[in-house]
Amino acid sequence: MNQVLLIGNSAIEDTLSFKLNNDSSIENIFICPGNGGSFTKKKSINIELNLKSRKEIEQFLSKNRILYVLNSSYNKMTEDLYEVCKQKNIPIIGISYDKIKFFNSRILIREFLKKYNIPSFEYEIIDSLKSLKEYSKNLISKKILHTDYQKGFKGIYVLESRGQAMKLIDILKPGLKEDSRFIIEPYNKYEEYTAIIAYDTSSYLLFPVLRSYPKAFDNDYGLYTSGMGAFAPLNSFTDEDIKFLKEKIIEPVLSGLNTEKYTYSGFLTFHILKHANEIKCLTLTPSFTSPEIETISTLVSASFNELFLSLINKKIKEYNLLLNDMYSVSVVLASKGYPLDVQKGILIAGIEKSFENIEIFHNKTLMIFYSKYRGYITNGGRILTINCTSESLENSRKLIYNILDRGEIFFDGNFYRTDIAEKYCNLKAKQSIEAD
Repeated sequence: MNQVLLIGNSAIEDTLSFKLNNDSSIENIFICPGNGGSFTKKKSINIELNLKSRKEIEQFLSKNRILYVLNSSYNKMTEDLYEVCKQKNIPIIGISYDKIKFFNSRILIREFLKKYNIPSFEYEIIDSLKSLKEYSKNLISKKILHTDYQKGFKGIYVLESRGQAMKLIDILKPGLKEDSRFIIEPYNKYEEYTAIIAYDTSSYLLFPVLRSYPKAFDNDYGLYTSGMGAFAPLNSFTDEDIKFLKEKIIEPVLSGLNTEKYTYSGFLTFHILKHANEIKCLTLTPSFTSPEIETISTLVSASFNELFLSLINKKIKEYNLLLNDMYSVSVVLASKGYPLDVQKGILIAGIEKSFENIEIFHNKTLMIFYSKYRGYITNGGRILTINCTSESLENSRKLIYNILDRGEIFFDGNFYRTDIAEKYCNLKAKQSIEAD
């Protein structure tokens, strides 16, 4: 009996559960704590498990034969879970608790990129909220502000003017401390891309590079979010770009992580920016990111269980990354107010319908019972990822937006970007992917 444990309650876990449900060798997929998506998948089971209680963890692992633990929501990793799994010889895919501090800090990552000569942006560090206010009072040109604590692109803001910067600080202040630190860099007009690798501490495998859309609204307006859409394969990321990405960014990063003793077996996401032929690394995330993993998952024909076992056995070079000849587009359906304050508990309509070539991945949802029926409600900012794969980029977009524009999947106050992949539809050349 092969059973696995996924840690998290996001679209990442729902996507990995979706892939593992299709694997005949896996019997049960436990997800702690999971979300509403688990109720749409036969083998998926949400569980309540206190990850800071060794007793509870030991009881659960003793009762269930767990093949491996997949720590994709890395901030939920605890010392207790790590130590119990180590004691019971149960592999954990993902970083250990002692490495989280590095990956949670944009400043530490930027210093790392600078130390190892990895292409990034010039920056300065602001070491307190008071200093940020003083800096904003003297702002003379457009800048980009990064909070030190990172979650993908979330926590990045454009400083347009002195007045706007001061208002932004007032909005952010309740969630900041007086000794909070920040990065300031010149404003840029680069496009956002995401590259994800599977890494077993000696070799790596590069998944298709994705075009990502972190801004909340069409035409890149609004605040940065954790992601509002993505698509792959690309026609704007060439073979030469892939070569540069590997030689100048991925491999130096892996070498540096090894030197600094930050290596682990798992997944590493590179948030990269591109303008013309210039490519720079913005930051790193030690796991899959969303909606990128949803977009990739429907392109990969090979077993994800075999992928995870390849990481555990340090045989990632032997894993055959089979990709179908399709175009994958993902659009995120978010709650009104996101990425700031949102209302929860809103009933979602149309979520259990079946649509041609469409997969619906749950993010912040809960399943509830009302009367004699079952339904789903919102439980955060990004609620669903609607993904479509078809033979063309144009058709994938069309199928998704036909559903969303007609309100076939709907909840009160929902919004989504209408321009995902729009300007790329007339470019036909696909990128090629070579696995290392």
